[in-house]
Amino acid sequence: MNKITDLLKNISKYSFFSSLLVLLSFYPILKEAITSITIITFCVLVMVVYWNNLKNRYSKYGIRPLIINTGFYLVLIFSSVYSDDFFFSLGRLQSSILILIFPIVLIYFFPRIEQKTIKQFSYGFLISNLIILIYITYMLLKGLSIDRFPNLMESSFFNQIQVLWSYPYEFTLSKAHKHLTLFYETHKTYVSLNFLVAIFLIFNLISNHTRKFFVKIFLVFLFFLFSSFIVYSQSISVVFSLMLSLFLLSFFVFKNKKYLLVYVVTFFFFFFFLKKQGFFSSYDNKNTESIFKLIDYVKYGKFSQGTDKRVLIYDCSLKLITSNIIFGYGVGNVQKELNNCYINNNYIVDEFESKGKQINSHNYYLHLMLSGGLLCLVLFVYLLLNNLLIAFKSNNLFFFFFLLSFTICLFTENLLVRILGVLPFTIFNSLFYSINLLWEQKAKD
Repeated sequence: MNKITDLLKNISKYSFFSSLLVLLSFYPILKEAITSITIITFCVLVMVVYWNNLKNRYSKYGIRPLIINTGFYLVLIFSSVYSDDFFFSLGRLQSSILILIFPIVLIYFFPRIEQKTIKQFSYGFLISNLIILIYITYMLLKGLSIDRFPNLMESSFFNQIQVLWSYPYEFTLSKAHKHLTLFYETHKTYVSLNFLVAIFLIFNLISNHTRKFFVKIFLVFLFFLFSSFIVYSQSISVVFSLMLSLFLLSFFVFKNKKYLLVYVVTFFFFFFFLKKQGFFSSYDNKNTESIFKLIDYVKYGKFSQGTDKRVLIYDCSLKLITSNIIFGYGVGNVQKELNNCYINNNYIVDEFESKGKQINSHNYYLHLMLSGGLLCLVLFVYLLLNNLLIAFKSNNLFFFFFLLSFTICLFTENLLVRILGVLPFTIFNSLFYSINLLWEQKAKD
């Protein structure tokens, strides 16, 4: 009788905490303050209620999983010691502290996560991103309607989309910001990256979690919606990650050549359909031109007006790194050092402002070198390679392509210095790393 009672208590506890975990899947539509409160509540309660798991987990896994997933961040914290302002440095790390806490909670405290919870978490994330997609699309159309097309909102849906597609995302977004108040994050990289993660979850759900035909049709529909928005956003690193992932995924998913052929034909049909509808006409803009000029710079070493300013940013970053490669400058000093370099070299790195604007390194790997030196970078690269290998060996396609995409996108954006980038990386990396670790241990037992 006591065993049955204990079992019911454990089930009840798990149901409560798994519900809290699923609630985190809605972070794209939650305000940052609410998300932070939910995460803190979740972490504190899990550690208190499942405190007894710590000793058992530590005896099985030791400190290695912690070092793998948080080692680079511990170096960043240590770099605060040799920053000019210790407390300012800690403040710079405040938005990314989840990188340290969440892996500890899921690896050493939280019970083994059931597949049902993963399924619920996935659908929660898809629903929240669908809401974001609808909201942003509506606000972009509304902004264009107010600014230059008075009757746009009364026209047909297809006409609205055609008008929207004829302008770059950043242009239509500027009109929305000019005339409206937007409540959700609209930065093209963060929004499109969440949509890319949603696409990987769709593949995971179709492959492992659902057999219902109409559910699969709905998921495929969401796939096309999210893919279309990513391409429209013109976030180059995310678009490249999407294309690469879709190409590689076909070889993992479709073992039958017939299905592979259908996939390829569908992919190209969708591409040419979008092209015919004028979907890619908005790519004819100065941002795209700056990328081509950047390629020319790499080829011929000639910097011309309109070249992507990352050339100047990376030049400063590399100059600073070569001067202090071992320890870096401390996480609190990085921006000051970059600003000084921009000024000293007469680099104008911002489109509207002058030299010395608060423009970061736009490459997280360079940021780690600048902040904590060589060890910091090595530990982070080891995290990515180790977890990619785990995902590949366990045939966890979602985990693999999720990490691959982040690995690519971090070359052009400092995603892990803002909570908007920290949340998806930390939540999904910790979630699937812990799942693999705990289920692997269960198989051994």
